[in-house]
Amino acid sequence: MRAGFVVAVLLCLFSPIASLHAGGPHTSVEAFQIPKGDIPKLEAQALLGSGDAAYRLSQFYAFVAIDSKEADFWLNVAAQDDNPTAQYGLGLHLSDSSNERDHLRACYWLGRSKQKGSKDVSALADSVLARLSVTCKSNGSAP
Repeated sequence: MRAGFVVAVLLCLFSPIASLHAGGPHTSVEAFQIPKGDIPKLEAQALLGSGDAAYRLSQFYAFVAIDSKEADFWLNVAAQDDNPTAQYGLGLHLSDSSNERDHLRACYWLGRSKQKGSKDVSALADSVLARLSVTCKSNGSAP
């Protein structure tokens, strides 16, 4: 299974869809729909610093448009824009890499997600950081 897909599935767990009531969308894909005319506005907001807009775009491209390159781009922007769930997702994605440099970046993003994230995000970040503990600690980057 591709790591990006795993990230997308995990992002779904932390999305507003988890708390939708009966009147909400009928499928999870519908929850991530963005009207075509709204995409440029969201892109501008995301590029100007809205982590929520960037995260919404990452979900749209992951679940609706099925464009992993765009989904990854907006996930990175959302993480940079201080969205803790995106930071966790990016850290998880990087932790699955075989590249040691990616593992170091995973330590960074997972640590950031713990700083501002919910208890759930923090607990999930802790579990991934435990797996990476040797990498994070041996390089002085333990959160």
